[in-house]
Amino acid sequence: YVSTTGDDIAGDGSEGNPWRSITRGMLAAASGDRILVAAGTYDSFHGESFPIVVKDGVAVQGSLTGISTVDGENVFVPLMVVTDNAQPTVLQRLRFDGEVNILEVFGNPADFQVLDCVFLGGRKALNHSSAGGPAVLTFDRNVIMGMDEDGVNWEATDTGGSTHTLRLRDNRLLGKALSLHGVRVAASGEVNVALDLSRNHVENYGICFAAEVDASTSSAGVTGEVAGNEFRKADDEGMLVELTASGVAPSVATFSAVVRHNSVTKNGKDGARLALSAFCTHHPDWLWA
Repeated sequence: YVSTTGDDIAGDGSEGNPWRSITRGMLAAASGDRILVAAGTYDSFHGESFPIVVKDGVAVQGSLTGISTVDGENVFVPLMVVTDNAQPTVLQRLRFDGEVNILEVFGNPADFQVLDCVFLGGRKALNHSSAGGPAVLTFDRNVIMGMDEDGVNWEATDTGGSTHTLRLRDNRLLGKALSLHGVRVAASGEVNVALDLSRNHVENYGICFAAEVDASTSSAGVTGEVAGNEFRKADDEGMLVELTASGVAPSVATFSAVVRHNSVTKNGKDGARLALSAFCTHHPDWLWA
């Protein structure tokens, strides 16, 4: 248990004698534990040390009756970091207010879940740009507001043909002037992204949803489904798919996800509802389908 009325020195983490900071709770936590965060504001002034590295298999859950805020004002590092976690690792019912990337994912966690959270301010709500093996992200029922760049950015890179499973469902992403992407998914090298992007509301970004596939002497692709989303008021494209095949050896870049029942409205004057582009650097005159 963690509470703003707790004590990181005299506390013991029990409900009756909680710690004061999430940082202290994480220090004691082990796989399978839950850190229950009472309503209140948790910042560096009150004992938080950022970034908080979320341990493998630990759940951090905010209050059911109030607002548990992780406040990173004037903190120019990520607020929380997740790495190659093998066990289910959960962030739930937390409110984040940051300056740069709020959640930074290094490595490829086997089961990372972000549920019912609110992200305010910062550069990117969630950012992943690591290379390696398979990963699974579940990002459900969250609210993202006012990011300078991207709501969710996930870059899957591998040379071994792994699969990244991304589930982003029932989220609300509201950008602002000069925001870049609501959701950006990139696959490069030899990797597949199995995507479930469903029932999200994405508004006021340069591009609401972007899929970028870059295969270099290999096969990379995005599969799955983009369904039931509402993409509104994009400065450029509502949805953008870019495929690039490079290198002398055979390269295959694919986007074979099912796109259906999406609403794309009020996007920029010159932007398309769905824009597709493909380029082969070795044979730029090749046709594509």
